[in-house]
Amino acid sequence: MKIINQFRRLQAGSKIALKYRKYPTDVFCGNERFDYGIEILVSSKKSVNKEYEKFTLSTEQRGENKAVIIRSLVENEDELKVFAYLIEYVLFELGKKDNASPIAVKKYIEDWLYFSRGKGTEISLAKQVGLIGELTIFSELVKEFPETNQFNSWQGPEGAKIDFIFSDKFGLEVKSRIQPFKDWISISSVEQLDNDLEGQHLAVCDFLPSETGQTLKQITAEVMTLLNDHDKVNELIEKLRKVGYDYFTDHSNLIKVVLFRQTYYDTKDKAFPVLKKVPDLRIDKIKYDINISNLETIKFTDTLAIVRSQREQS
Repeated sequence: MKIINQFRRLQAGSKIALKYRKYPTDVFCGNERFDYGIEILVSSKKSVNKEYEKFTLSTEQRGENKAVIIRSLVENEDELKVFAYLIEYVLFELGKKDNASPIAVKKYIEDWLYFSRGKGTEISLAKQVGLIGELTIFSELVKEFPETNQFNSWQGPEGAKIDFIFSDKFGLEVKSRIQPFKDWISISSVEQLDNDLEGQHLAVCDFLPSETGQTLKQITAEVMTLLNDHDKVNELIEKLRKVGYDYFTDHSNLIKVVLFRQTYYDTKDKAFPVLKKVPDLRIDKIKYDINISNLETIKFTDTLAIVRSQREQS
């Protein structure tokens, strides 16, 4: 759920409620161009009122609670996008707090203003491409199974050896590469392929650098729109933070890529090369490469069929 998209849905003088279970929240449109804002119902504590350069913060009593209102003073579409970005940050921080007050909202605004003036940081190319690949698969799963919470299956950010695990019986590991491509892919541990799962597939996502492509930030934003639920959006942002990518940080070296191809393999097939665990091996970790050229491939629909079967059995 992108706030800028919610603004664009509104007509003059209208408002809509967001899918956000933590706090009742409405986005609204006034009668003037670029007059947009948000109302968040929080605990009835001390009011806050302040005018900033591009927006205002105010509080109104609503029964036993207070409505915190953040209203834009922007003058063009680009400034409206930045304002919407501020709203996303505030809602993300509110999602981590129970019984928030107007003072808390003001603090989140001040934090955002402070950090947005900071110098952009860098994120490694490997991490960018890896996350783009996982988000690509995650998006496909959300589209195919819209009624199921795919965050429960996306285990990679939680430190699991395998990126996606379904019903503890079937796994999907994602490997992402950027041109130039090689015949080899890296396996980070023996357990990544030799494990107790009944079935496991491997998705290899190949990307090309392109000026017409999308960055990790843009792809994350597309997934947020696909989710269309701010609680799930917050969960996505938190998942990405766990693996070192902060959606709200201005990363200065984001690369633009386009998806070139996706190739799938059945790692439980006898012909697939797997380094086996040895129970008494006195080595803590083993990393190795395997050659995937000339290996038999499968279709993504085969993967989806097994996932669907696992869903039906659970």
